Amino acid sequence: MPDEEKYAVVERLTARLAAMAAAGERLGPLAIADVVTVNGARVMLEGGAWALVRASSNTPNLVVVCESMTSAAELRAIFAALDTVIRTEPAVGDYDQTL
Repeated sequence: MPDEEKYAVVERLTARLAAMAAAGERLGPLAIADVVTVNGARVMLEGGAWALVRASSNTPNLVVVCESMTSAAELRAIFAALDTVIRTEPAVGDYDQTL
């Protein structure tokens, strides 16, 4: 993610995720309970799972983190759904780590 673009990209992704929550959409298999928009977007999901996308403060990257309290399969589904949203941004490149 180019350093000069990462904050604008995160703003657009945050707006999209918040709109999904407002519309009652799901992130993968889970309902979106809330979207915390401090320093990116932390998508709080039913059952305690969550997903985060934010700009790295010291590298030209986005930080993506997901957690499931239920299973590895649910974790992968959450990541895949968040990745689908992230991939709407053409400036986003390859991941340097993945599941």
